[in-house]
Amino acid sequence: MNCVPQHPPISIRTFSHRLASARSGPHRLSSSHHVSTPSKDHSVKHFRMSVLIATVAALSSSLAAAAGDAVASLHCRATGGNAVIGVRPGGTFTTVIALESSLPIIYNSALFRVVLTRPGIAVNAYQWADPFETGGPFDFSLPGMQLPQAVDADTLAGPTYPEGVLDVEFASFLPVGDRGTGTVVEVDFTIPAKLAPGETVFITAVPDTFAFGVLTIPTAAGTVLTVRTTFSPDFDGDGVIAAPDLSIYLARWGTPNGDLDGDGLSNSQDLALLLTAWGSSV
Repeated sequence: MNCVPQHPPISIRTFSHRLASARSGPHRLSSSHHVSTPSKDHSVKHFRMSVLIATVAALSSSLAAAAGDAVASLHCRATGGNAVIGVRPGGTFTTVIALESSLPIIYNSALFRVVLTRPGIAVNAYQWADPFETGGPFDFSLPGMQLPQAVDADTLAGPTYPEGVLDVEFASFLPVGDRGTGTVVEVDFTIPAKLAPGETVFITAVPDTFAFGVLTIPTAAGTVLTVRTTFSPDFDGDGVIAAPDLSIYLARWGTPNGDLDGDGLSNSQDLALLLTAWGSSV
């Protein structure tokens, strides 16, 4: 995953204005973009299908909105789908943010915030799912941030958020085309090296707007990713995983003080990780 260049600051109002402008009238692409021209029949079929799906989604959205219910949810999980992971202090991990729904939803604009419960977590890079373009002219994510960068100050949420809760904004839209449910964006984070083993960080995605054209899809926040800082299997700090580390670990059996996988316990799963690392240097 590659870092992206710095984007100039942009407000939600500016984003919405550009989104509306891009969807009205003919679209102009610079000479640096090469776009194949689909046949007329293909374009008509794609348009009709998009309208059909959008109509179904809009109808469902309207009914759900009237009932006060979201029809889609935005989830944060680790690679592999885990909602709880263990990461050593200073370690890097990837968060997969995905839109889920039981309906055939499509969208071409996304605006949401990734909320963190610990300052100092660094955003290293991110990658939008196709056909959204990372770092392109319609990507307004992380306003004013040059990656990698630690998030040490609130960027959008405002004074109503609890003290110590921070967030970064992701926003993008498609002037042509659409995207269905599934991965929206993947974000690489690094937790602070000064965190002590056993500390917990929560990461969640709070949706502002998911829409197809002017049709808004009611979306709620879903799965929260729990990231627990873990111990190193080198418990005695001599740089080698060996018998003294095993002795220390067994003395901590059943407590949180030997947790190697992030589940908050010292058990057979952690023992297996220690034995796997046996004889290695750290």
